[in-house]
Amino acid sequence: MQIFSKDMVRDEGGIVGYNTGTLIDLHLGQYMIGVDGRWYFNGGIGNYIICVEAEPNQHKSSLSDSLQMCIVSNYKTTYFFNLENEGNKDGDRIRGMLHSPLTPGPDASTDERMVLKSHKDCTIEDVDAQVTAICKEIEPNLKKMMQETPFALNDEPIKVPLLTCINIDSFTSPNTDANEKKADNDKDITDSENNMDAMNIGRAKTRYVPKLSRQINKYGLGVTVTVQLGEKKAPLGSNPSIPVAGDTPHAKGGKTAKRVGTELVKRTMATIQIMSAKSLCKRREMKTELMESLQAEYPLGATPPNDIMALTISTSRNKLAPSGIMLDMIISQAAGLLPDVTNFHFLRTLKGYGGFSKATGGRWVLEMYPEVTITRSNLRELSGSDYKLARALDLTARYFYLRSARGMNYLGLDWSLTISELVKRVKALGVDMNDVLETTEIWQPNFPKDKKGYALGAHGRRHMTIVELVELATKGEGELEWAIH
Repeated sequence: MQIFSKDMVRDEGGIVGYNTGTLIDLHLGQYMIGVDGRWYFNGGIGNYIICVEAEPNQHKSSLSDSLQMCIVSNYKTTYFFNLENEGNKDGDRIRGMLHSPLTPGPDASTDERMVLKSHKDCTIEDVDAQVTAICKEIEPNLKKMMQETPFALNDEPIKVPLLTCINIDSFTSPNTDANEKKADNDKDITDSENNMDAMNIGRAKTRYVPKLSRQINKYGLGVTVTVQLGEKKAPLGSNPSIPVAGDTPHAKGGKTAKRVGTELVKRTMATIQIMSAKSLCKRREMKTELMESLQAEYPLGATPPNDIMALTISTSRNKLAPSGIMLDMIISQAAGLLPDVTNFHFLRTLKGYGGFSKATGGRWVLEMYPEVTITRSNLRELSGSDYKLARALDLTARYFYLRSARGMNYLGLDWSLTISELVKRVKALGVDMNDVLETTEIWQPNFPKDKKGYALGAHGRRHMTIVELVELATKGEGELEWAIH
């Protein structure tokens, strides 16, 4: 018996994630079959809020800025508004945060589409005004900005406005207009008044976040916010061993987000928590002076010894993918996220050295790309100029991440193969691995195709996911007809 109309039982909405092209994407989404029957990765920065939280001086800004710049590189119509309120950012440094052939730049296009709005000591009302001004600029162009994505809803492509990226850095810092005026007029503020002011900040941000969520949904905003963690204080008279509202099972013990209100936790799609930040450097013997000196573990030219950092991250809250999975993201303090180094470091630190045919004497050879010998000293130089090497690191790292984090039967496929076995199988089907290593994982809107009618991803390269490669290896069939000779 038909009770409801067809319109009533149609799904509405739909989440769309735009790919940064880095390993952190796998923390923030899922592989799924698109409307054309091919596999796509739906995740990264999307029409939702991603929160990056950490204690002070743990590189929250470097991580969030780098991820947003990857989106600017990968999607050529995307603008990135960096709403900075601590007065310590340099626009040129942010524009230069692209260090992999997989997400190339900077160039004139990426330069002009990253906009730094630096307003030191601004209030939450100022942040609201800045975001609202961006939305007003979008409003008259909203219909023209609609685009089809490869993801399906009711058997049709999900349509969303082209993404406009916003990073609110930080969400902890802004005060309220009322508190600022009070501070100007009253120089002798008591402790109880300070506590009341803190509560007012929380209430103001709690009221603001639902408005921001509505703007995200209507105008296609991809929002990241940085949040400072501090010591968690149990309410007076409560049992400190009992979790309080808002606690998440994978959060860093004894820490809580400061001055953000209650709605941000509820409306955040994923919270990336930086658990620790460790300098990657090693001691080397200076034979000429018979002394030891520090050297950066992954140098490029004259890299300062303490420049390279491993940020150990986890998702303490996640509606996009499993939470609680730990991952090291490698950054340069001077230059931001290093995606190729992150992939290499992830593989190198796996038990058994995942995906390497040789790993002796500090020299490494990838099973997927044996033409190149990698060392920690030459990695950045080689991967920065060799797309195939960068893509081989990318595919191999994705394979082992999915195998360990999602299981050997993820998506009904066999992930127990070694990389050499996988390569052997696809080669036996006539696949040219040189063609595979010229592909990109990063999808594009509106289904662009090359002259032969094959799907294109970012930067004019053919689109292919690691899932399609595994599917071909395990089932002997898939959607890689362009690679079969």
